[in-house]
Parts: sequence; structure tokens; C-alpha cells
Amino acid sequence: MNALNSFTLWGILAVAGIAVPILIHLLYRKHRRQVEWAAMELLNRALVTRSGQLKLEDLLILLLRCLAILLIAAALLRPVLTGNTSWVGEKRVGVVIAVDGSYSMGHRALAESRHDDAMKRVKEILGTVSLEDPVTIVQISDRPVIHFRSTGYNPEKFDEVLETLEPSSLGLSLDKNFEQLEELVAELKAPVKECYIVTDAQEGDWSTLSQGSREILTRLTEDAAVYIVPTRKPQEENISLRRLSFASGSLTEEGIARFTAEVRNEGLSRTTGGEATFFLGGRKVSKRALGPLNPGQSRNLSFFASFAEAGEVPLTTRISGLSDGLKVDNIRHAVVNVRSAIQVLCVDNVRDINEDTKFDGSFFLINALRLKGGSDDRINVTRTYWQDMPRSGLDDFDVIILANVPEVDLELASRLKRYVENGGGLMFFMGDDVDSESYNKRLAEGDSDLLPAKLLDAAHVLENARPWSISVARSSNPLAELVQRLPEEIVATAQVRGVMKTEPRAEGEAIMTVPALKTALLSRRTVGQGTVLLFATTADRAWSNLAVHPIYLMLLREAVVNITSDPESRMVLIGQTEIIPMPGRKIGETLDITAPDGEVVKIQVTQSDGKPAIAFTAEDAGKYQIPGSDHAADITLAANVDPSESAVRVVDPGVIRSTVKGTKTVIVDGAANFTKMITEGRQGAEIGNWLLYAGILLFIMQSVLARRFSERMAGKEEDVSGSLQMGRVRSARRS
Repeated sequence: MNALNSFTLWGILAVAGIAVPILIHLLYRKHRRQVEWAAMELLNRALVTRSGQLKLEDLLILLLRCLAILLIAAALLRPVLTGNTSWVGEKRVGVVIAVDGSYSMGHRALAESRHDDAMKRVKEILGTVSLEDPVTIVQISDRPVIHFRSTGYNPEKFDEVLETLEPSSLGLSLDKNFEQLEELVAELKAPVKECYIVTDAQEGDWSTLSQGSREILTRLTEDAAVYIVPTRKPQEENISLRRLSFASGSLTEEGIARFTAEVRNEGLSRTTGGEATFFLGGRKVSKRALGPLNPGQSRNLSFFASFAEAGEVPLTTRISGLSDGLKVDNIRHAVVNVRSAIQVLCVDNVRDINEDTKFDGSFFLINALRLKGGSDDRINVTRTYWQDMPRSGLDDFDVIILANVPEVDLELASRLKRYVENGGGLMFFMGDDVDSESYNKRLAEGDSDLLPAKLLDAAHVLENARPWSISVARSSNPLAELVQRLPEEIVATAQVRGVMKTEPRAEGEAIMTVPALKTALLSRRTVGQGTVLLFATTADRAWSNLAVHPIYLMLLREAVVNITSDPESRMVLIGQTEIIPMPGRKIGETLDITAPDGEVVKIQVTQSDGKPAIAFTAEDAGKYQIPGSDHAADITLAANVDPSESAVRVVDPGVIRSTVKGTKTVIVDGAANFTKMITEGRQGAEIGNWLLYAGILLFIMQSVLARRFSERMAGKEEDVSGSLQMGRVRSARRS
């Protein structure tokens, strides 16, 4: 036997309730006063026999009162009989129905989508529920939405809401949703509890479960009957746009840039046909054929664009011309910041530039940015000695490069931190003069934490030993992809003789490495709205031949362009909350953010790490405009669906059964009579009402007996003492 309410709470109240009549009985006996006088001695002897009878009657009434209170308290505890209880109790069921609300449920085959079939399943389940049974309906995704919470079932009311349900633009997180389901099931007040998870059973979600999810599911099956209900005959063909990114070129006014759109066949069959159209600022620019795609195959399509003027420019790529059952992932958005020119400040350790030092420091770096034999007026470079570096006006530069600068003091470190947070790009090159301990203390700790990796000690190739080769880390960063596209024989000629070894940090990302030392050669980190790059070798030829290698020219120019307008930093996923720094704004201030449909969303400025910021969550795909301040420009963000949800391949019930093995979860494997399976599995009944009726009946019985016993003794005692004693007994019984 189980109980729906707290045994501890109602047990204490039951004990207190039973104690009341017993205390009254004992207090009556305690307060009875006896006065001895000779004339009453003979009368007392006559009352002895009568007193014995009164005690038996009092004990019977006391027992009935205690039993009545005990039954009423037990009824409030709401006990449940388990097992086959068809002959007794109240057959009530509490149901939690979790409907997969991720966007893959919108996949449509002919006239019916996975979501449509899920709604049929939900109505089948509700068909087994009685009126006023507690029902919870929740759409599960990255953000669960509860539509009914332990609400008494009303067919008209529920059908009205179910008709409005649609898949969201979100992915599915089982870990987060299992925690929610455990809470919702615990709230149900019914002798039988059931939890249904209606889903399309995507391979990425259900082929494996995390240990945390398994533990929650195990606890859930101990409290309720849990059913996983896959949608029937789901189609598994889909072409998705997974990514739209800047690849190369110049993001400056009148510059030309190349963008790539990654298209992937998420289905099980080879596809042909279809095309991708590229839009720049809402204007159609070019179109590319997708070509044939095998299952699981991806292809990068290149688009070129020129920019007539500076500013934030939205980009869009759209797939069309395919018989594709899922449309929501056929579009991708991005934003690039086009500048009239890029201002670069190069800071090095060379004060007097003469014939002996002209090739040292940032010489090769500056020439790589300006292009050999001339000047590119779209990248303007200013060179300065590190001790002459300006302490104000840093915001006048888009990129600051520190090459072999011995140290950075606390004041400059603080200024650099603010500069990067406000959207600036910062690059470090190492060298013999760099004090790694000072760098770590000033730039990897405390409030001015900037470095993507902790600096260790410098390592150099032994004399006459072979230089180290370089390698590209597994990264989707455009700088890594740039080197990956180069022929291997060119990359193999890049050689490093000296490097500052680094220790990876969670905040950083390795882009290029020196495999022989297992250390990063180029690391990246995002800080606020800006980017920090750390080159673990020198900007000149002192430690490597990179300064005169083709990689150097391409890598530096792409790095400068990328960190001044990194499209990745302006992309967010729908439904995921991003903390966006808002320099120059006041905490508590309300910002008007323009959504893709033109609606204005108000968000209050809070703080993150003690600085103004907003917690931004995109609800729809497209462009969001966040107003800037006097000290910072407007921010444009591009919101997209999570590409991982586009993998619409499903697993069969046998795989799910193996995944949840040991958790007592029932997998509905296309059952011919789903409702019959549900009803036959229900066992248990609540007997609270029966106990309540029995308690009330006993309470009436004790009241009737108390009255009858009292009336019977009334008038039978002719002496004064007897009358007084009987009067006290009748009074006590009425109490």
C-alpha cells in the first residue's frame, strides 16, 4: 500500500486528533473532586456497581471516537491499494504526456508530419482518461513548455489547446527534460501514475543516453509507468544548411569577400537537383547548384560579394528546388561588419629602425598587411615602440598587435581588456624579450584576463637539429580552414625553430600546433565582443621562417579581417541564452531590441562579472538589432536553428529498448491496440473516500451511543450524590 500525501504530516495530525478525546477523558477523571462525609458512605456503596457499567460505556464511546478520527486522518493520507483492485477503491489515473517539440517533428511526408502523428497518439492516450483526472501536457525541447499542469481533464478545453500546438524552432535536450518530467510526475495526486514520451525517436537523441538521464529515468519508472511512444513510419530524408561563414577576402568598403555555405544530406538516399541562393542585405547576389549528395555527405558552396559601403551587413543563404520534408533548416543567416578601412597598430621592441634592425620586430608583419610593393589603403598600419605606445585612443584602432613586447603593466592590461570587450582585435607575437611570468600575471589572471593559453617557457631547436613542422588543429575556425585548403607540400615547408610553449585554457581554442612539442602555435579566444589571437612564435625570422612563407601573408590578412568582423561572434542559436556585454549602458536600463519581424522586444540591462550586459535569447530565425551607446556601436545578431536537430534519421524501437534497458520503461512498438495496452497495465485504486465515509459513520455511531447512554442514566439516581455524578458523566460524554 502506498499513499498520495505525506505520511509524516498526516500521521502527526492523526496522533494529535486521537489524543484529544483521550485527554478529555483523562482530564475529566483528574478534575473529579471527592469529599468524604459520614452520611454518604452508605450511598457510595450503592454506586459502585453503577460506576463499573459507566466505565465500560465510556471506553466504548472513547474507542469509537478515536477510531473515527484515525479513519478520517487515514483518508486524508489518501492511501492507494496496489495490484488487482477491481473490487474496491476509486480508479483514478494521473498522466504526464511529454510531446517532442523540437523542429524535426515538423518533418512532413505527403500531407502528414511527425507532429500530426504525435497529436493522434496524444488523443489516444487522453481517450483512456476519465473526467477530472489530473493531466499534465508538456512540449519538450531545449526549453520545455508546460501547457497543462496537474489539471483536471476536460476534453473540450484540452482539444482546444492541442489544436494550437506546433513544433518549435529548437533542438531537444533529454537531460534537461527528464529532470522536468520527474518533477511533474511527483506532483500528480492519483493512485496510478503514467508518463508518456511521444517523440520521433531521432538517432542523435535516443541511440545513447547520458548516465544522468539513465539515473533519472530509473527513478521515474519507480514512481510511474513510463512509456516511450515513437511516431509511426517517419520519413528520413532531409537536406539542411548547416553553416554560413566568411571564408576569405576583404570585409572593407569596395572590398570583395568569399563566403561558404555548408549543405548536408541528412537522409538515407542520394539526392540530386536543388540550388542555394545567396542574399546580401536582402538583395539576391548569386545562385549555386547543390549537385548530387550522398547520404551523410556535405558540400561547401562558395559565394562572392562586394560591399558598396561600410556598416553591418546581413547575409542569407536559402535552399530551394528540392522535395524536402523539413523547411525550417533550409535557410541560414549571418552578419558581417564592413569597415571603410581597417586601422592596425603594430607595437614592437624596436626603437631605432636602421640597416641592422629594419627586418626585426613587426617589419614583415607590416609588409604582409600592406602587400608587397605597395600600400593597401583598406588596411592602414601604424608602427610604434612599445614604451611609446599611446595609453589613450586605443578605440581608434580596429586591431592592436604586440610583437615581442617585454611586458604589459597593469594599467595597459586593463585598457586592453576594455578595448577587446568593446569589439577590438588583439594579437600577440612572442620573442626572446617576452617575460612569460609577467604576461601570465597581468593578462591571464584577475580582471585583465585575456590570454587564450597560459605561457610556459621558450623552447628552441638544438643546433644542427631539424626544425619543427606545423600542423592544423581540428577546428572549424576560418584561419584553420584557410591552412587546411593549402597543398600539403606548401604547409610542409613552414618550419619553426623556436616557440613559447603554452598550456591550454578552457576559454581558448588551438588553431595551429607544433606536434613535436604538443603545444599550440596559434590560439584564439573570444572576450566580450572582441577576439584575441596568440602566436607562440615571433613576428620576424628570429624563431621561424613563417615571416617569409606564403602562409604568413594569407594568415595575417585573414586574421586581421576575421577578428575585426567575425561572423561567428554575431551568430546565436534560437532558444539559447547568450550573455552580451553592453559597454556604456547603465544597469537597470531597458533596451528596445528589434526582432526579425520588426517587433520590439524590451530587455533590461543587468550585469555579468560586475559589468553591464544583457541575457539575450532569440525566439525566431533572422536578424536582431541591439542598440549601442555613445561608447559602442549598434550590435546586429543573426539567429539560426541548431543544425544538430536537422539529422532526422530515427532509430527503431529495438534500439531504444536497448538504450533504456534496466529502467522498466515500456517501448510502444507499433501496438495494434495502443489504448488496450494502456488500460490493461493500470493497477491500483485509492481508498481514501471509503475510509472517510467509514470515519464519518463511526463518528455518527459514537454520537448516537453517547446520547442514548446519557438519556438512559437521566433521572435514575434519586439521591443528590448520584444525580451530581451522572450529570458530570453526561457532560463529559457530550464533550
